[in-house]
Amino acid sequence: MPIKKHPSKHPSGEALLSEISRLRGEVAALRRDKADLESIVEINAVHSDDVTEDLIEEIRSTIQENEKQFHLLIETIPIPIIVSQQADDCIIYANEAAKVFLRISPDMSRTFRHMAFYDPEVRKKLSDMLTCQGSVSHHEIRGKRADGTSFWAELSVHPQIFNDKPCLLSAFHDLTERRVAEAERLRLAAAVEQVAEGILITERNGTIRYINPAFKTITGYAKADIIGKKFRVLDQTGQTEAFYKEMWRTISSGKVWEGHIIDKKKSGEDCELEVTISPIRNAQEKVINFVAVCRDVTLEVRMEKQFRQTQKMEAIGTLAGGIAHDFNNILSGIIGYTQLAYYNIPEGQKARTQMEKVLKASYRATDLVKQILTFGRRTEKEMKAVNIVFIIKEVLKLLRASLPATIEISHELTCRSGTILADPTQFHQVLMNLCTNAADAMRGKGVGILHISLTDTHLNANDSKRYKGLSPGPYLQLSVSDTGCGIPPEIQEKIFEPFFTTKSHGLGTGMGLAMTHGIVRDHGGVITFYSEKGKGTTFHLFLPEIERKSRSKDKPLPALLPRGNERILFVDDEAALAELGKEKLEYFGYHVTTRTDSLKTLETFQADPERFDLVITDQTMPKMTGLQLSEEILKIRPDIPILLCSGFSDAITPETLKASGVRAFMMKPLLDRDMAMTIRKILDGE
Repeated sequence: MPIKKHPSKHPSGEALLSEISRLRGEVAALRRDKADLESIVEINAVHSDDVTEDLIEEIRSTIQENEKQFHLLIETIPIPIIVSQQADDCIIYANEAAKVFLRISPDMSRTFRHMAFYDPEVRKKLSDMLTCQGSVSHHEIRGKRADGTSFWAELSVHPQIFNDKPCLLSAFHDLTERRVAEAERLRLAAAVEQVAEGILITERNGTIRYINPAFKTITGYAKADIIGKKFRVLDQTGQTEAFYKEMWRTISSGKVWEGHIIDKKKSGEDCELEVTISPIRNAQEKVINFVAVCRDVTLEVRMEKQFRQTQKMEAIGTLAGGIAHDFNNILSGIIGYTQLAYYNIPEGQKARTQMEKVLKASYRATDLVKQILTFGRRTEKEMKAVNIVFIIKEVLKLLRASLPATIEISHELTCRSGTILADPTQFHQVLMNLCTNAADAMRGKGVGILHISLTDTHLNANDSKRYKGLSPGPYLQLSVSDTGCGIPPEIQEKIFEPFFTTKSHGLGTGMGLAMTHGIVRDHGGVITFYSEKGKGTTFHLFLPEIERKSRSKDKPLPALLPRGNERILFVDDEAALAELGKEKLEYFGYHVTTRTDSLKTLETFQADPERFDLVITDQTMPKMTGLQLSEEILKIRPDIPILLCSGFSDAITPETLKASGVRAFMMKPLLDRDMAMTIRKILDGE
């Protein structure tokens, strides 16, 4: 360990060593005087016996007194002192403080070596200094005590003559506690400099005196930007005066303040900081500074809001699914009997026109239920490889014809393939909803730009944390932006909620963005947005990209609804719907037997399994569900085709349908066109 030489910081120790040297010098001088006097006495013994004896006794008494003072001083001072011989380095004397400090036991006093307290490097340097200079003063060293424990000390070494032999008088000033404290401070300083949280220290009046590197990383402000300025220089978001008054009232009273502060980074980007401000007190318990620990929680807050929004959406979706079955049953009755009435009214009569209006209103109600179920991920979708570039171009053509010429439409489609696994119809709805909303946002200004971009992107692990639910991998980023009025901050958290709309009464259902959110989520993607009031809004969709696959052409629909004369067993636990189903199917030429009890249905089928060509059954029924009934029927006759219907059921999935042997599934209400075509496909074996 190198020896550090520096000016003495302990003048009392130096003065003490000087006093010890002075006393030892006086004792030595008195001893010389005594020896000289005894020689004189021998020469003049005859003439001055009495006078000389008195003088010798006085000198002896003075010597004893001085030696007594010397030993008292050196034994009682708190500074460790040892005396060692220069010839063999043995310790010939150690005061009480040295024995305690250096852990020297009585039996070690004359066997322990002085240099044994120091590392080899220190020993050599001390030896060289003694040889060259003759004395060493005030060197900061590190050593080991007799029991092996380490210490730091300021060492003063003085050459002395002790019992007529060259010796070293060594005094130690213990620096161990100070050095440990310094090491603690260095560790603390290193931790403050390297910790991930931003740390800021201010004067009592709020003047900033220190920031650590992490603070610069979080806010973008360097020391030169804010040192010497007030804490509120960071506030560019207009925190209220009452907010700061409460903060300073808390910390000025000596309490800790905790809370969130919304600031802007040096770049102008908003950030939310979790801040803890604590008072720093001096030895007299007076508050002299404040230390603020800041953590950037912008991403965490955003994810928490997304999580709450997701929970809210799922809750509403569950509620929607719960009411859908009953609501669809009601609509089935309204639409079914209205259609039958419509068919029975001759053309040209006013009642027929009125029935048309009832049907249109009922179809709108049906679409609304479908939107709710789509939002709640409760509908079946036809998933296939879709190139969304074609859908975007199709939507843009439709928009161009409907938007005023003052609204410019632009697009930038730079992706490689643009292929995702999606339901084309649902994705068309997503684009139309986003684009029509963008157009509506610009109608107030009369002019604006609607821009659509589609690019390839790759999300890594950090992106996956930001966009909850997405796995790392290739994605398509679809962005729809406008230069319209923007979304006010106070309603931004609500825009994906069902039935929330900013449009005037009668101009919107509030289901557009809710349905869009549900479809995107159901397609394995996420939707986010950024909006500034008065500047516009941009929606970003991230959708998993897949390899391009060939697309099969859809078969053209027949112009007329197909008919038949097969025998159908129709089952629904609501008598009105069972009767309605019978009338409608008979209108298309079929022979229909109805049942409203699933157990009695099974008995009817068991009695004559060959009597029927098709079974149509509702899913949600007491005693036995439609799936359970289907399984029992198929045990009796495995080749009988079954069509399952439901207003809503969580139990129905493509996997359960396939496992049960059911040929097809239809959502209520059963519209004439869909039902007629589905029945014919089943019976014709398509």
